[in-house]
Amino acid sequence: MVFEPHPKHLEKIYAHLKLNQSEHRVEVVPKAAGAKASSIFLTDMGGDSQLRNEGDESTISVSMVDWFESVRGKEIDILKIDIEGGEYTLLSDQRFSEIKFRILLMEWHNTSDYPDGYTWCINRFKELNYSTIGEKGIDSHCGIIFAFPNSI
Repeated sequence: MVFEPHPKHLEKIYAHLKLNQSEHRVEVVPKAAGAKASSIFLTDMGGDSQLRNEGDESTISVSMVDWFESVRGKEIDILKIDIEGGEYTLLSDQRFSEIKFRILLMEWHNTSDYPDGYTWCINRFKELNYSTIGEKGIDSHCGIIFAFPNSI
């Protein structure tokens, strides 16, 4: 299952799936993933898009689904989270502890609310009984974390 709100990125996903004859194996949800269903705005900065609560002439309106409702009861082999600072909304939601996955790969970002995103994410995964491997990027404002449940 893939959640992607950006129209240009969706085109690439569909083309990739068709090229690899995998359309039947992947469910594509053309919406943003969040902790509640709503409408939200997406900046259109090419490869560096972000979700915003308010829109202007440089944004497009997109739908957001309650990600927890979408994945409820599903076992996930690989969970990849790359939502440009939106990871904190998902990780801090109490429902995240109910998500069953074998491996998580997440890009974390420092934000004004989470100025040390790396430490916050590592501590949150420890609270949830996950082992982690993480790194900070070159400029330390973002990086990658792998998380693994301690009881697979």
